[in-house]
Amino acid sequence: MLRYVLKRLLLVLPTLWIICSLVFILSKVVPGTCQDWQQGEIGQTLDQVESPGRTNNPEPIVPLFYFSIRSQAEPDTLYRVQPETHRLFLKSLILTYGNWPAIATFYHTLAALEKQLSQIPQLAIPGKQHLTQQLESVFKLTGANQIRQTLVNVEQEARRQLLPIYFISQVKLGQQQVKIIQQQAQPASHLLPAFTWHGTKNQYHAWLKNFILGDLGVSCRDQVPVNEKIAEAFTNTFFITVLSLGLIFFLAFELSIWLSKASQFKWRSVFLTILYALDSVPLFIIALVLLTFFASSAYLPLFPTYGSGRNLAAGIPKIVAWIYQLPYFILPVMSLTLASLPYVTGQIYQAVQHLQQRDFILTARAKGLSERVVLRRHVLRNALLPVITLFTGFLPAVITGAAVIENIYSIPGMGLLLVGTVQARDFPVLTGIVLYLGLIKIGAHILADVFYFLADPRIRVQA
Repeated sequence: MLRYVLKRLLLVLPTLWIICSLVFILSKVVPGTCQDWQQGEIGQTLDQVESPGRTNNPEPIVPLFYFSIRSQAEPDTLYRVQPETHRLFLKSLILTYGNWPAIATFYHTLAALEKQLSQIPQLAIPGKQHLTQQLESVFKLTGANQIRQTLVNVEQEARRQLLPIYFISQVKLGQQQVKIIQQQAQPASHLLPAFTWHGTKNQYHAWLKNFILGDLGVSCRDQVPVNEKIAEAFTNTFFITVLSLGLIFFLAFELSIWLSKASQFKWRSVFLTILYALDSVPLFIIALVLLTFFASSAYLPLFPTYGSGRNLAAGIPKIVAWIYQLPYFILPVMSLTLASLPYVTGQIYQAVQHLQQRDFILTARAKGLSERVVLRRHVLRNALLPVITLFTGFLPAVITGAAVIENIYSIPGMGLLLVGTVQARDFPVLTGIVLYLGLIKIGAHILADVFYFLADPRIRVQA
């Protein structure tokens, strides 16, 4: 059996690596970073393009992958320009005009203007903030005419604010350089490809090394290790998911057996209609209804409205803490169970009904076995294979539902963590969440293979 499981692991691990690699690449190509979202974008000079050591970023600026394919108009060290808006600004100019030396000279001038303006005291210039915003807006433009007009506006504002003559001269120099970029454009140069080999000193190689070692890095929001953040959130999600799955499949089996009995024929259509109607109600509607009727002070405030009850004093025994936290999870588990029970019950009931007409079931009844023995010992045992398949595909859906429930009931689990991570562009944590979810999916497949191995003798013989 161990050999059988190891063979399955060798097949699914490459899939996990591909998924996480795609998330890593996506985190690098999506515009904007967590640092930009938090701190705003602070310009740095083009000296970083030629001197990568001169940077305020504590992490070394290295290329994304082992190699890069770029246009000949683009320098092979453009990745060192920070922040990202500056790099995208330079890329757009290269794509439009292609003259990198002229573009680099103009960018030096812009960097010098930003530095000079930042060194002038705020009290000396009442409109310094407006002037700074005008200068920063240049990095969001792509057309030479728009850039030149913005610099003309900056010059007029600088004269109005009585700024030093060297600053105004620098602005006029920038206007002339934009004109040169426009006149000496080489738009065809970016059509010729160029290949650059960067070696192992790249972001993906460092990430892959840490990934293999189990180090997912730290969150760029609060510098907390990713494993620690996810483990704390996953505890609540795991608790909700396991309780919900246990209730769903237990109730689904019992309802399927009850509906399959001949004595319940008159109730069968009524209960199936109720289940089909309940299956059409979205999860968040069920959660909100339960929250309103069983946690609101307007009706029956039997359960807490939000949270997980983890704000307990240190030193409290675990059993006491679990008893205290249990009411916080009753409504979320009920919501997931009610939303998923109709579908699972319908699938198991269909499998049981299909087996009812098989010859070995008719033979068991002909032998005089009771209906209970026939259903529980013969029918359910043979219905396990489709149920195992159902469980494998249903587990990710329950985890997704748990994420929705956590947002409704404000439970600090994977759902709340995922929403906050996406909003903050915290890609290290996002990659970790994808990894954990991938591991759960892989674990579900391996668990299903183990169940198949135990339930079907044919698979044991083949293995």
